[in-house]
Amino acid sequence: MRLIIQCLQNRISSQPIHDLYHALAILLLFTTTSCQPTDTYEVRYKECFENVTAVEFEIEGSTKKGVGYSGFDPQCLVGALLPDFSVADINGKTITTKNLLGKVTVINFWFIKCAPCIAEIPDLNSIVNKFGEQKVNYLAFSKDAEPTIKEFLKTNTFLFHHIPNDEPTIEESFRLIWGYPCTIVADREGRIVEIFRGAKLKSDPSVNVTVAVDSLLTVLLGD
Repeated sequence: MRLIIQCLQNRISSQPIHDLYHALAILLLFTTTSCQPTDTYEVRYKECFENVTAVEFEIEGSTKKGVGYSGFDPQCLVGALLPDFSVADINGKTITTKNLLGKVTVINFWFIKCAPCIAEIPDLNSIVNKFGEQKVNYLAFSKDAEPTIKEFLKTNTFLFHHIPNDEPTIEESFRLIWGYPCTIVADREGRIVEIFRGAKLKSDPSVNVTVAVDSLLTVLLGD
């Protein structure tokens, strides 16, 4: 709020407001220029990274080095809009960020060899069965190849729409660096409402993330 007031003052300091129409014109100028705070995912992500330190570490059994990030909290992204993306699901259907608007969206990041990811699938399926698809989008992003996921789905039910082999969207659009599984919930306008890291709540490890997602959807769909 302080930033907004200061910005507005800077714009009107050189010319006094004489009447209501002038005041409205100044307000319109303020809301349509660069003075207006942005809430895009890209800009918010950069802001979140301002005080983050990258730390390299050795990976056992590999010549490559891993990179950890100290001081990064994905909760910083809450309130930002989902990043723009265009992907094809496992059935060849194109899904874009714009396609998601008008519905609440649940996005899950997972991969087959991630034990916590697999463990929460039945509860994620329960969410789909409870809330249906009329008002909610369900997407599951994975780096696993399409044939691998199709083979997995032959013997395992996972009711989300699957986007396979999508490292570009995961690493370049979402820039997911905080581990798996991860679940993001966005409102009808595509604005991130919550980001859940892991399969358990960080605030209460005895509670599954899916329980919190269920409660959140109940609130978001309450109208």
